[in-house]
Order: sequence, then C-alpha cells, then structure tokens
Amino acid sequence: MSESNKPQGLQVQFETQVTEQDLMNFKLYHNYHSVGGVAGLLFGIVALIICVVSVGQVNISYTLMMGFFGLFFTVYTPIGMKLKVKQQMKTVAAFKEPVRYTVTEEKILLQQGPLTPKWVNSISPNSRYSSFFPS
Repeated sequence: MSESNKPQGLQVQFETQVTEQDLMNFKLYHNYHSVGGVAGLLFGIVALIICVVSVGQVNISYTLMMGFFGLFFTVYTPIGMKLKVKQQMKTVAAFKEPVRYTVTEEKILLQQGPLTPKWVNSISPNSRYSSFFPS
C-alpha cells in the first residue's frame, strides 16, 4: 500500500478505572498463587484442625495457641488485605481517576486527570522496546 493510500489518523480511545474490587482480586490472586501464600493458608487450616481435634486432650494453652495461629493465617490475612486496599484506594492518586488510553499507529498516549500528559509512551509496532519522550 503506498503512502498516499494509507488511512490517516486512525486511533482508538478507551478508559480504565481500577476499582476497589479489582485491586482486592489482584492482591488475593498474587498472595494465594505464591508459595508463601499457599503455605500460610495450609498452615492455618492444619492449625485449625489441630485446634479442634486437641480440645480436651491436651493443655488448653496449646489448643488456644493453635486456634490463634489458625485464625491468624486463614481469617486475618484477607481482612488485613481488605483494609490495606481501602487505604490504598483513598491515598494513591492513580486509583482516584480513570486512565484514558489513546492508541494510534505511532504511539500510545496515557492521560489521567484534566492535565495534558507531560510524558508520552511511544511504542512502535515494529520495535521491541518502548521509549519515553516529553510531549
């Protein structure tokens, strides 16, 4: 296709907004898809099982300790994540306003808020790397 026959000014625009539920799903996924997250969950479940089975068979302090560990690893972890997500949604500026993407043949433009972006991310379709330059 010759240069004169190429369509000019093709672009796609869309907006994204990270919600509290999106951020919570992200954190839960990455926590429970890691070795530490799975190990913590399994430890918590085993501790709760030991707590229930040990009632009346061992010293009450051992039973209470296993119950505490079980609840800490199975209940407190997601509650702590939820509290952290709520705080992040209030304090992180990137989550307060949607991001507008404008995709053209030459570049991808990201805008957030009423101001024109200071930096533009330019990704060439023929390049493997992105470069940043002031707009």
